[in-house]
Amino acid sequence: MIVNDETLIINGSIIVDDTGILILDNTTIYMKLNSDRDYYIDVYGELIVKNSVITAYDPDKNYYIRVFSNATLRIENSEISYAGYEWGE
Repeated sequence: MIVNDETLIINGSIIVDDTGILILDNTTIYMKLNSDRDYYIDVYGELIVKNSVITAYDPDKNYYIRVFSNATLRIENSEISYAGYEWGE
């Protein structure tokens, strides 16, 4: 799937399955969470992020990205922000 020239607010997780390819081109993704770790991006296949932004809708609530064995994550001229969170003390 190719997402081109879009601004999207995502109210859930993004999962790229092991046979899938997701290409974000000139796209902004806002992850809208209720709390930290609420949603995530899991890559089992291939995720290509070009000239795009992936960020939290509310910077006080963070999502996370996991890339699994044999998966591909390629980021070109893009920004990934507010990913990750603190666990425990």
